[in-house]
Amino acid sequence: MNQKLIAAAVAGAFALPGVALAQVTISGSFNVGMSAVSIGDAGAGAGGHLGLNTSSNFVRSTGDLKFSMTEDLGGGTSAYALWEIRPVLDGSVGAALDSNPQGSTTPQAYVGLKNNAWGAVRGGNIAIWSSRGDVANTPKAFHHSAANLTDYQQTTAASGSITSTIAGRQRNVVYYESPKMGGLSLNVGYSTSPQGDDADLTVATRKGSGVYFAPEYDAGVVKFGMVNATQKASAATSVYKGNKFYVTGNIGDISTGIVYVTWKGESAAGLDNLKSTSYYVPINYTMGAHTFGYIYGKAGDNKNLAGDQSATINSIAYNYSLSKRTWLSLSRTSLKNAAGAGYDFSVFTGTMDGAAGMTTALGEDLTSTTFGLHHSF
Repeated sequence: MNQKLIAAAVAGAFALPGVALAQVTISGSFNVGMSAVSIGDAGAGAGGHLGLNTSSNFVRSTGDLKFSMTEDLGGGTSAYALWEIRPVLDGSVGAALDSNPQGSTTPQAYVGLKNNAWGAVRGGNIAIWSSRGDVANTPKAFHHSAANLTDYQQTTAASGSITSTIAGRQRNVVYYESPKMGGLSLNVGYSTSPQGDDADLTVATRKGSGVYFAPEYDAGVVKFGMVNATQKASAATSVYKGNKFYVTGNIGDISTGIVYVTWKGESAAGLDNLKSTSYYVPINYTMGAHTFGYIYGKAGDNKNLAGDQSATINSIAYNYSLSKRTWLSLSRTSLKNAAGAGYDFSVFTGTMDGAAGMTTALGEDLTSTTFGLHHSF
């Protein structure tokens, strides 16, 4: 439940009569989970743990804060803005013994104008790709997701995996969302430098750019949509192209859908060529205080590389609501990598969740059981 704070309450004693101030909404969540994770070698290319299983128990904690602002400008037009913070709750980023340096230095932050007649336009740091195709009533739990198989792609057998910047937040973006026309909305965006600071004025070679097209049709109980994205980095020749197609819907207390993704990309040296597809299917069921979820995901082989870079994930989760804002979770997730794949549960930084000793190599499988406590406001 969001708690709405009116700016006038802060400066009410000093406000002039008849002056309307902006409304600010503060929301967020805090989460902590105890995980028992094991790594086992299954693929022929595995070597990180020399054929031995290893396991670890660790605590992971995350949090996020969102400050949303709206102000009525009259004539049906309003201003709106968002500032999102994802602080590190346990340890500090960069410390060698951190168990959970989970946080973000580039959260969403934007400001814009909207009107029911002509739509909305905003600029800043915006999550375009990841904000589309969510399925309702997904249980809150650690490691209960197949999105990592579509957000991160295998590009070289040597390096395992790299982050697709299309799947993250797009920086330096101007984004337009049209009003709904019989359920159809047409959304387009352009970035002058999607992967970092806007440095084109100091770049003598190719200028960076990003182009995004995200139409969606809302038929009530069912949504159909896609995201088409092309990104070029500044001062480089790498190009990444992604297409995300999705269908989501509700049948009573059941929510489900399917998300299908295609990737193409080429690095500056003409290596790391990327051509792959992936998909995931979530199914969620809510019954009073109980929410159950299952996800199956499949990352396909990179057709431009020798070997097999595919992977599959199976994940189940259960939530029990203690209140409208606090709930418990239990999840079990199994990730199987082919010999040339090195997918991880979370951030693919080489060490899962920042836990020491949990670095995965190509072909290794992961299994996680996590008990969590979550609170939102």
